[in-house]
Amino acid sequence: MAHLAETETERKTESHYQKLLEDMFAGKVLRRACGHGTMDLHLADRIIELKAWHDYKHALGQLLAYREDTEEKSLEVIFFGNLPETDSLHRICKLFRKYIIKIAYFDEDNALVYV
Repeated sequence: MAHLAETETERKTESHYQKLLEDMFAGKVLRRACGHGTMDLHLADRIIELKAWHDYKHALGQLLAYREDTEEKSLEVIFFGNLPETDSLHRICKLFRKYIIKIAYFDEDNALVYV
């Protein structure tokens, strides 16, 4: 699969979307360090990783590593940037579903959409 190119909508940085998540989950535990790195969003019932679509493999690896420290929590990835082409999108979704990881993304209006 070809590397998914960075585009105009991905120029909004991860910190922009991190702020949106902080606003959505106000009062919740956000970033938390563990033995495998820093979780983007650590909630009572789940761990959420935030990544650009082209970094989907990094997101998968991070979430699987975090699972070792937080086995009782569900895992979720939230992507930002342009959606991949249909075939790539299907492959990415299939991969995350194999590991029982929920998938969502920020659309052009910064609304959260679950796949």
